[in-house]
Amino acid sequence: MSDAATMSSRCRHARNRRPSARPAMWANGRIARALAAIRAVLLGLVAAQLTHTQAADLRHIKVGAPDLEVFYYQGVVTNGDALRLQAELAKLAPNKRVAILLNSGGGMYLEGLALGRLFYKAKISTFVVGSGGICLSSCAMAFLGGRDSVTGEPLRAIIQGGSLGFHQFRTTFPPERQFTRADLERSVGDVQKMVFDDLKYLKEINQDPRTYRRQISAPADSMLFIRDSAALENGFQVLNAEARSLISPGAIFDRMKAK
Repeated sequence: MSDAATMSSRCRHARNRRPSARPAMWANGRIARALAAIRAVLLGLVAAQLTHTQAADLRHIKVGAPDLEVFYYQGVVTNGDALRLQAELAKLAPNKRVAILLNSGGGMYLEGLALGRLFYKAKISTFVVGSGGICLSSCAMAFLGGRDSVTGEPLRAIIQGGSLGFHQFRTTFPPERQFTRADLERSVGDVQKMVFDDLKYLKEINQDPRTYRRQISAPADSMLFIRDSAALENGFQVLNAEARSLISPGAIFDRMKAK
């Protein structure tokens, strides 16, 4: 949130394209069980949550699943985070499934897009930490890039008790500064570029660009929060930690469409 060129931190929500009718391989598999098994670890991590003045902490978590590698990402989205994650991925066997647990209030907008592109290209599944965890603003934009490493289908889940948050553009100006017409024109140009960057990003991760209006529905000074059951309605999965199951939005969409 420190760079005026990035117009501060902001993000928007894109509705997921309709999931495949085929059951997701994660739904009742070892990965969902492994993620649920680390719930106690996550509770401890949330309790010791970093302040949002610190750069993100990236940790490699051992969950006891030989075919799954899990990373925990907490803190402010900062320039270079995508490169840090790439460095960790380079140490893994290429056939390993990878999931990342997100707990961030946002940060640098362009870095959020870079992380989302990496999640999509490397087929990394994204999870918002439950029990009070958050993924807001640029973190939420990164979250959208998650997908299943085997099927290639979107796999973006909110663990019970977690919150995903989006908001509109927000620009912060010093109150004492006098602005000229050139300043206004420059700001308008910056906003137009951001809209273009967003639409380009959504296309790259196979999100329907027509959902862009939904992303910016929340005012810049507030946050559109998506939690638990609302996640299903918006096309995201929910991880029920108690039942150790991953709930897919497919059946919910079918019921909503039924006459």
